Amino acid sequence: MKTFMNALKKFKGRKAILMTITALLISALFFIIFSKENVMPAFYTDQSIKTRVMSMDGYVRSIPLIIGDSLEIATYDALDSIYVEYSRRGIFPTQTEFETNLTNCITCGRMGSCVGAMSGAVCVLMNSTDLLSIEARLVNLSSQHLNINTTFSLYDLDVIQNYPYDVDVYAEIGYTVSDNSFGIKWTKRENITRIVSIIGLKDPLVGINTAQGYEKVIFRSAICEFNDTCWDYNRTKAFYNEQKFTYAINGTSFLSRYWNSTSPSRCCGIESFMNVTDYRNVSFLDHYYFSGEYSCPQKTILSYSTISTYFKLDSETAGRYGISDNGTLLCRS
Repeated sequence: MKTFMNALKKFKGRKAILMTITALLISALFFIIFSKENVMPAFYTDQSIKTRVMSMDGYVRSIPLIIGDSLEIATYDALDSIYVEYSRRGIFPTQTEFETNLTNCITCGRMGSCVGAMSGAVCVLMNSTDLLSIEARLVNLSSQHLNINTTFSLYDLDVIQNYPYDVDVYAEIGYTVSDNSFGIKWTKRENITRIVSIIGLKDPLVGINTAQGYEKVIFRSAICEFNDTCWDYNRTKAFYNEQKFTYAINGTSFLSRYWNSTSPSRCCGIESFMNVTDYRNVSFLDHYYFSGEYSCPQKTILSYSTISTYFKLDSETAGRYGISDNGTLLCRS
């Protein structure tokens, strides 16, 4: 079984997920039927009932693993889908709209309601990787290959951030597995958690602000990682050139960038330098660049032509990155 679950993670490039789940279900049947497990309750004396209970038990045990890995894939695709929806229009959702859209994309692949006649824009990159689609596939496969009835209920779903480069997705799932012919039934309610990496997703702050005119993919920089005291001119220049992200308590979290928040996040703040042609005297630190608050004359701005022709920073950021003495004063607040 481990082999199949590892395969599910390995091939979560979307196209192979349904095939892998099919293989997992079939493997559960054969693995359990041909296992050497002989310890059974005394009242299961009939071999056919024993075999049936064992096969169903193997299937029931696999459900949290399948749903958990599907939840991870659905969350990643949902974040990507919401980025596409809003960046192509250049309009930010409110925090409430974003959280509703994300929950619905993960659940049913639509940004509107997941109840009854589902409505709202299709989450364009889901490709049937939402939970309802995966659960429907499980229901069909378990019926076709294992002759088992399965029903699911979603009681709660939440996505939060506790670390700069990933998000945590929590779901409370209920499911009932039954075989009416033998009168066997399992009813369970599980809390399932997965950590979802944001590496490879596009930065919503930049992409939505520019309506996809300028896009940046989230990659993690190894320069001065989690070490604010190691920055100097050479490291800062290398960080600018690689165009990756670093953790910073002054930075904004990945999730909050979807609704254009400029609030710093001590746990999860990330930031990067803008690489743009801009003659304005404005700080090129990404979340400051779009805030409208870090330009002359509100802030002291320094230019760094030796790093890049147009590159500028506010004096506070220049101090954090250890390059206050390397800049040319453009204006003083």
